[in-house]
Amino acid sequence: MEQKRRPFTVEDVKTATHFSRRHLAKWIERAERAFADLDRVARLERHECRWCFYGMSSRIAGQAVTQKPCDSCEEVQHYSSTDTDRLCRPCGVRLNLCVSCLADIDLVDRRKLERK
Repeated sequence: MEQKRRPFTVEDVKTATHFSRRHLAKWIERAERAFADLDRVARLERHECRWCFYGMSSRIAGQAVTQKPCDSCEEVQHYSSTDTDRLCRPCGVRLNLCVSCLADIDLVDRRKLERK
């Protein structure tokens, strides 16, 4: 049996507007922080590019202890969730790459793997 749907009301529109405005404001704030790189020290401590640090700050991951080898040195890394990095920290630092996505840490175009 089909359940009859109620028509939406102005209250539904007000609620949707409220939450959309709030989400947009947070999105703009994150974009401004990324543009100015306001948390550069914390970002570099995590060794992530600006996109991964500011843009991908809310990731969904499963709660399971996970092991994954580093894409560079192949040493097995241990994580407390399924949100794993591509590189171990020492390789990220050595190559000046984002440990999360492999991008240049400063998003600079490269012609060689290692940056001088």
